[in-house]
Amino acid sequence: MSETKFIDTELQDLIQRITESHSAILVETVVKGSRKNPVLQVFVDTEEGITLKELADINRELNVSIEQTGLLGHSYRLEVSSPGATRPLTFDWQYRRNIGRNLEMILRTGEKFTGKLTDVRSEGVTLERENANQFVKFEDIETAHVQLRF
Repeated sequence: MSETKFIDTELQDLIQRITESHSAILVETVVKGSRKNPVLQVFVDTEEGITLKELADINRELNVSIEQTGLLGHSYRLEVSSPGATRPLTFDWQYRRNIGRNLEMILRTGEKFTGKLTDVRSEGVTLERENANQFVKFEDIETAHVQLRF
């Protein structure tokens, strides 16, 4: 399945409006599949962590609104979920929730490294790397992922 970040402005506005009406934050929308059978993935969260009930309520309302507007046609699949650990961190509050965990980070320069997240400030984060602290500005981060331990 191909993945694209392109989404119709009217559909994006609808998703944003419904997400906000549930006091949630729209983290990302992804469209996969084909034009005839699109799969719309909507990743939402709250600073405290989103509940299954909140996800179900958003899913239900989005589904009804998409059906009524016909923005995805008649044959589509809607998936509403929290970003989970595999999606990149986007907001500073997501970083705060992961203090003490290891992050894999890719900077805009292309440099890639792993470190333990020890502090989050308004302008960036501090990672412990090889017994030394490194401050990284948010504007310098291309992507950051939590490293899961198994």
